[in-house]
Amino acid sequence: MDGRIIAATDEKHLSIFLPQSDKPLFHPRVVGYHVRRLIVTPDGRRVVVQSFRSNDYLAGEQFIVFDLKMGRRERVLRGHRGRIRSLVPRGRRQLLTGCNDGKLRLWDLLSGKEVKTIPVCQGEVRSVCVTRNGRLAVCVAADDTVAVWDLMRQRRTCKFDGDTTGVSGVHLSPKEELAISISNDWSLGVWDWRKGRRLATFTATDRIGPYLVLPDERTLVVAVFLARPAKRFLEEKTAWHNSRSDIPARPYSF
Repeated sequence: MDGRIIAATDEKHLSIFLPQSDKPLFHPRVVGYHVRRLIVTPDGRRVVVQSFRSNDYLAGEQFIVFDLKMGRRERVLRGHRGRIRSLVPRGRRQLLTGCNDGKLRLWDLLSGKEVKTIPVCQGEVRSVCVTRNGRLAVCVAADDTVAVWDLMRQRRTCKFDGDTTGVSGVHLSPKEELAISISNDWSLGVWDWRKGRRLATFTATDRIGPYLVLPDERTLVVAVFLARPAKRFLEEKTAWHNSRSDIPARPYSF
């Protein structure tokens, strides 16, 4: 977002920095709430902060919208009960969220109102990602179902075939040709998400960290948190490339 850096602190502050400066452009206080995560809208105009009260879980979580250009808080979005599992921007002025109440909610960032609610499952919505045109979303449900939802028609259009047990997250590749799922058994699945067909599976030796698909749509770079020393990998002359001594990254091609 124009080279600016956004940071949230345990003191319930949100700060915006320039890369060459140690002084924030503005430093608003999120009064009485802890920051869980934040996202920036695609146009770089707004940042949405997910926050919660540590002493009142039943009160649910809320979103605070900040205008980065004006340096001020715009509005607060309320409506979820319980913990919000995922949030993604939908265009410049909307936000899509998934909660442990089993529903997807679409929000208008300008009015602060909830636009629509889509029931997905009986348990929690673990993860959700949305296409660039904002029409379709890929959603991971508590019953281990991974499915594609039409947000306009509010219906499921496709369900992923094969074993999706333990899937905890899903993301689309840069060109939206593939979907990447991450599971609790340290495996990654590569999918043709429009057809719900699995193309490949990669299993790591330890817990998987950040991962990305390169622009060629054929190479997947994965960071793995090692339970054993990285030195053993070097002694075994494996193909791991170490960007850090404790978090190696291995490219996979498919």
